[in-house]
Amino acid sequence: MADMVRKNTMMLAAAAAFCAGLFVGLLTATLTRPPEQAPRPAAAAPAEDAELARLERAVRAAPQDAAAWAALGNLYFDRHQPAEAVRAYESSLAIKPNDPDVLTDLGTMYRHLDEFDKALSLFRRASALDPQHHQSVFNQGVVLFFDLKQEAEALRIWDGLARARPDYIAPSGEKLADMVKKYARQSSGKP
Repeated sequence: MADMVRKNTMMLAAAAAFCAGLFVGLLTATLTRPPEQAPRPAAAAPAEDAELARLERAVRAAPQDAAAWAALGNLYFDRHQPAEAVRAYESSLAIKPNDPDVLTDLGTMYRHLDEFDKALSLFRRASALDPQHHQSVFNQGVVLFFDLKQEAEALRIWDGLARARPDYIAPSGEKLADMVKKYARQSSGKP
């Protein structure tokens, strides 16, 4: 039994690491284009279909397993199926309501559904629960700057994050401090 728990824990950790990497890639891809041009669902690979079936069985077998619901949400996230991801993440949060990672992923999916206020609220909740949850802070700026056109507030948030974490690299690959300077120039109309 302990071996099975260890194996499941290792599989969930590997899936979480994989999903985190995909999240950064997805956020990078959507940073430079409006939400209406966000990636659309692609055909799933057979391995993804098998994983989806496995995760759906897991949540049916253990509907109170927050991690299983989050893993299902992550798979839908990776498959660019935001509505399905929202349902899975909300199920996870109904069981474990204060998980900043799940709150942030749910916020990202709401952003893809053009529900920007919900997304912003979730990012703020995640960063309030864990002030060191830098991705949720960064994402607040994304929604404010690109979606709600509250550029000054976004730049203030990003600047605060850049000051707290001078080494923070945005999903685009540039230092956050440099990104803040670039967008501040663009917002002011200066070259």
